[in-house]
Amino acid sequence: MIMTANPAFEILKETIKSILPVFFRFWWLWLLVLIVFAARLIINSPRFKGRAGEKSVAKSLSVLPENEYKLINDLLLPAEESFTSQIDHVVLSCKGIFVIETKNYSGIISGSEKSSEWTQNIYGNKHSFKNPVFQNYGHIKALEKALSGFSPLKFYSVIAFPEKAKLNVKAEKTPVIYYSEIAATILRTEAEISLSPETVDSIRERLISLSIDDRESRKAHNAEANSKKTEAEKKVSEGICPVCGGKLLIRNGKNGQFYGCSSYPKCRYTHSIY
Repeated sequence: MIMTANPAFEILKETIKSILPVFFRFWWLWLLVLIVFAARLIINSPRFKGRAGEKSVAKSLSVLPENEYKLINDLLLPAEESFTSQIDHVVLSCKGIFVIETKNYSGIISGSEKSSEWTQNIYGNKHSFKNPVFQNYGHIKALEKALSGFSPLKFYSVIAFPEKAKLNVKAEKTPVIYYSEIAATILRTEAEISLSPETVDSIRERLISLSIDDRESRKAHNAEANSKKTEAEKKVSEGICPVCGGKLLIRNGKNGQFYGCSSYPKCRYTHSIY
């Protein structure tokens, strides 16, 4: 029996033969395209954006007088129940301790001090993220634990976004500002001198000694944070409050409908409806 060649296969084979010389001739161009594509993926990743934002803030905070303010960047401390707390920036001064949480987000940022989640709106595409005021409160609790033994300390919570964001946030007690405003906000904070320079130095030494710097611990911290986020998202999708386990109900507010916990006012968790 005589086997006849498949015309489609022959056409494909000839096409490949004609393309291969061109591909190998311009291999460097394909490599460049691959490198650019990989670089864009890295630059647009949330982790890279977060690190870039933290570096930008650290640079702006470096203008604070070194003899009055002590800056610690990217502090990872032990927290409750073997967990860890990653704090973007801590500024120590005789007025107290400034705890700064940064978010490198663009678009319209909406929320309030009491809402459990805030919203990022970019050209009509919305997604929610954990209220950074609550997040920073957890950081302050971790600092209080780490600095137990010192005299009562005054903590100042500061939330900062880049200038590319438009802030539509209702906050009275906690400053929600732009990166460029952080140093000025700290400098103009009026407070009584409650700590001596020696105590400030001792606090810095304590925090540096407790800071977790090894790579594996930081990877574990990121995995822990991602696991918590995934678990919370799963509960919300099932109509369960991720804070107290109550039932999520549709409620009406000034800005439209949203999900609220059935245990309100004991639990004030809310979630946007898209």
